[in-house]
Amino acid sequence: MINGKKIGLVLSGGGAKGFAHIGVLKVLEQNGIIPDIIVGTSMGSTMGGFYAGGMSLDELELKSLEFKVMDLFDLNAFNITKRGIIAGNKFVKFIEKHTKQQLIEDFPIKYACTACDIKTGKEYIFDKGKFSVATRTSSAIPGIFAPFKKDDMMLVDGGVINNIPTHVAYNMGADYVISVDCIGENYLIKDIKSIIDIVMTSFSIAQYMLNQCKGYRADTKIVINNENSYLVAKKEITKQNISLGESEALKYVDKIKKDLGI
Repeated sequence: MINGKKIGLVLSGGGAKGFAHIGVLKVLEQNGIIPDIIVGTSMGSTMGGFYAGGMSLDELELKSLEFKVMDLFDLNAFNITKRGIIAGNKFVKFIEKHTKQQLIEDFPIKYACTACDIKTGKEYIFDKGKFSVATRTSSAIPGIFAPFKKDDMMLVDGGVINNIPTHVAYNMGADYVISVDCIGENYLIKDIKSIIDIVMTSFSIAQYMLNQCKGYRADTKIVINNENSYLVAKKEITKQNISLGESEALKYVDKIKKDLGI
């Protein structure tokens, strides 16, 4: 809390582009802006959850630079299901390996992530329970990851309904919300080679257009126009994404500090 205001940070989805969130977090932390509430969807749910759960940014950056797509799923041996190319079990195990099966309600920073129930078209908010299950579900891109079944719901990526769910942060008590859109205007894949490229591009177009029509409220909107691929998580590309997050956040930090009176 800064000068009586609870700070909310909302992190968008965006695949490997979401490593830019680390750069944003670094700039905020260096300037004494520590969020009281973090809300994420898809990749934003993962990056935000690691941080909300107590992982230092140095550790998060190190793990991100070491990350390989194969850590989440074997591209040469898809666990094909009737509802998606990938079951998502390896994703859950990967998260649990690095978080020791943390529960969201035990996080030092208040946290939530979003998903969409494709049976009803309604948003679902994870604010308790296993973080590994929550972020796997929030990242379940339709057609790639199988939906997560919970009660009578069939939950998929939160970006289907809202890629920047700032309303959740306000509803959780935030007085001042900073949103981070790590896709911006560069939502198309220039070189479409695979079925995954087709699914990701179609999904991203829908997210972008939904955002343009629906809009969203935030006190400061950080937009990162990232030309890197959604899927490439090579060390050098991840470094670029993190640096891009830092450089863009630096453009807004003076405004945020002024708004908060610091």
